[in-house]
Amino acid sequence: MRKFTVRFMVLALAGILIGGSGASYGAEAQLSKVKTALSATLASNAAATAELVSEGFEAGNLQQSIFTLGAPYGSLTQSAGEVLTGNYSVKGSSAHAADQQWAEFLKIDAGKLKLTPGQEYTISFKYRIIEPAPANEFFYLYGKLAGSNEAVGFNFGNSGDLLWWTEQLNSDRLEITGEHDVKQARMSFKASGSGDYAWIFGIHNGGTIIVDDVLLEEGAFEPAVKLPESSETEGFESGGIEKTVWKLGAGGTVTKQAAERINGQYAVKGTASAKEEWREFLFNDPDKLKLAADTIYTVTFKYKVMQPAPGNQFFYVYASSAADGKSSGINFGSGNKVLWRSDNVAADNVQIIDRDGFKMARMTFRTGSAADTKLVWGIRKGGTIVIDDVSLVKGNVAITSAEQNRQGYINVVDFGAVPNDNMDDTEAFKRAIATGKSIYVPAGTYHVNETLQIQNQNLIGSGMFVSTIVSRAKNVKAPIIKAGRTTSISDLNLQFDSSLITDQEGEGERVAIYTGQQWSLQRGSTIRNVRIENVGTAIYCPDGQGAESFSVTYDTLEIENYSYRGFDFRSKLRTGNVYRNIYILSNRPNVDIPFALTGEESEAVIDQLNVEHSKVNTAIHLEGVYGLSASTIHIEGVTLRKPDTGYITFNNSAGSIGSLSVYFSPIEQQGVSIVRLGDSLYKSGIDSFQPENAGYLRIGTLNVKGLNDPNVQLHGAKSGGLNRPDAAGFVFFDRPANARGDFALQLDHYMWYTFQNDKDVYEQLPADPHNKIALQKLGVLPLSGPTAKRPTNRMIAYVTTYYDTDLMKLLIWDGTSWRTIQ
Repeated sequence: MRKFTVRFMVLALAGILIGGSGASYGAEAQLSKVKTALSATLASNAAATAELVSEGFEAGNLQQSIFTLGAPYGSLTQSAGEVLTGNYSVKGSSAHAADQQWAEFLKIDAGKLKLTPGQEYTISFKYRIIEPAPANEFFYLYGKLAGSNEAVGFNFGNSGDLLWWTEQLNSDRLEITGEHDVKQARMSFKASGSGDYAWIFGIHNGGTIIVDDVLLEEGAFEPAVKLPESSETEGFESGGIEKTVWKLGAGGTVTKQAAERINGQYAVKGTASAKEEWREFLFNDPDKLKLAADTIYTVTFKYKVMQPAPGNQFFYVYASSAADGKSSGINFGSGNKVLWRSDNVAADNVQIIDRDGFKMARMTFRTGSAADTKLVWGIRKGGTIVIDDVSLVKGNVAITSAEQNRQGYINVVDFGAVPNDNMDDTEAFKRAIATGKSIYVPAGTYHVNETLQIQNQNLIGSGMFVSTIVSRAKNVKAPIIKAGRTTSISDLNLQFDSSLITDQEGEGERVAIYTGQQWSLQRGSTIRNVRIENVGTAIYCPDGQGAESFSVTYDTLEIENYSYRGFDFRSKLRTGNVYRNIYILSNRPNVDIPFALTGEESEAVIDQLNVEHSKVNTAIHLEGVYGLSASTIHIEGVTLRKPDTGYITFNNSAGSIGSLSVYFSPIEQQGVSIVRLGDSLYKSGIDSFQPENAGYLRIGTLNVKGLNDPNVQLHGAKSGGLNRPDAAGFVFFDRPANARGDFALQLDHYMWYTFQNDKDVYEQLPADPHNKIALQKLGVLPLSGPTAKRPTNRMIAYVTTYYDTDLMKLLIWDGTSWRTIQ
């Protein structure tokens, strides 16, 4: 199969580039100009075989070009401060205004450039941003296939970053390069359908951009090898330097001597005699680590001076650019003070902190105008130093002082816990907890055989994939942690020994974190950055007496491989809890509900809840949640085990969901719905008094895609989507005929996409087969227009109105036909 490549350059004057592709014809002089500008790239791209379009706009007009300017946004410019190459470039500019939301400034209309279906092409262009796009906006290039809804393209931003691209593209088929203000964008794609594309360069919601040297070629480009621009902490634990991004200079060695170690088994040692003026013993390898130009970096490292520099000499770390001669750095000795710093390194951008046996240093600096900065450690006129745990990150990152690091915290290792030895550490944890202080759990895996009970203490680790507590408790009712009062648990992995999980767990069995009764979290407590796996239930709050989990934030949690429930909250006295950035997934066979809030929760905030790729009874169950405020909920690849239920069941509850997405979920039972509403009672705890209330659920945006068309690799292929027999009775919103109380539902906006021949179901949006829901709105519908444009789907009887401009009358839908409103 032949391959094709399209290249283009764009000068961006305002905002973010969204992406797309374009091509144009030009005179031989224009072609020569583009070839010159791209010669270096073309030479390296062996796949490119033929140029189909090359446009440098050097004619000064587009009379002989297949490009056209989009009025009023596009123009040809010859201003010296705007032209990219040659004498002319295209300028696109739009304001941040509602009527200029999609500003198309440069186009190739359909029918002017047909590509061969099934072949690959690359489009490239140069660009410069003159006026950045407003926050969250962008520039774009799209190719829209004639006669279909298919498009190929991407969005890009002010800083040369790719923000979004169409599904058929991979990130390695897109590239934006260039170290300064002029950048080049490239996109390779495979032509489909008829191959007849309309190409559009545009601006979304304001900005100014310059575009030039648009090139369309046969073949797919080879992406440039991009070196890392930063380095995670390097401890040299491989015993050498070869597998790192660092290089040793003369006088530098990797040492494993016990007296010279700082952390782990190895460190780097630098040695110089008093006769050596400047001895560089460690620096970044330019073939493995390339610091970005004009960028703020922070370098941190641990060090131990083995032999002090004689007299007034010193050790140093410098960052220098050969291109512009710029250098930033500090000199230091065996004490805690910086002996000297360059003028371009501020005093508050340098730290040296004593860590009991070694010191930790930090320098924040800005690189030069070229991407050639060399970071080097050295010795001037004698001394020996050991350094370890070197980190180089972008941005200004301060070191926590030694006092802050230790204040109020004790290390469980100091009480006898030994990581990674497969032995029991229960007593060490119990002794640490008994101090009443907050506890730090260093990196490693620890084992316990009893519940750890903490109140008014913090339990923190080094990260959810770094510090792990594994329970081997024989009692199935013994949770890993009971947490109460004002407590924070963070940066940990919690799990049971995998041999203990039977897939028959029920309520309160094999629980990771228990909060309830006298062990209830409250008053600003947090569970943050915790991964929970191999459990029955991740977090459990039983129905008991007293306050149960109020004003608690559950933040950035990964819950996987659980057998019963992810969240299981049943208590009747919960208020003000926040559930943020939670990801829940399990492939175990008997999962009940990933996220269940029952009992009573006077108000609850949900910010980004993801439930994915599980077989369950229902994905999210909300009961007695009287004030729900959910910003985003995402359900993907979830299979419902029972008929006549919903992905979300909503009972005796009220509130709003800002954005609800349901993607690629298999359907195996009849009567499935997206949301299934239940009763609308206010359960006050007094059985004799349960007033009926008008329940209410508002959904800002419902976004559904590929229902009953799941991921083939995970669930197997299914053809037919919502028209398959196994999806019989599917509705978007349902409420059983015996539900008590009134319930209103409002859907403000509706978006859908299907890959199957079932778009009729999506368009109709079937809902409420039992007429038990007071529907307020089912997405946006036109409010006025000609008779031929009257809505045909999603109308609500005696709610939906339409002003017919042909009849000049206001109509209302009565359930079967349109009636004139008198």
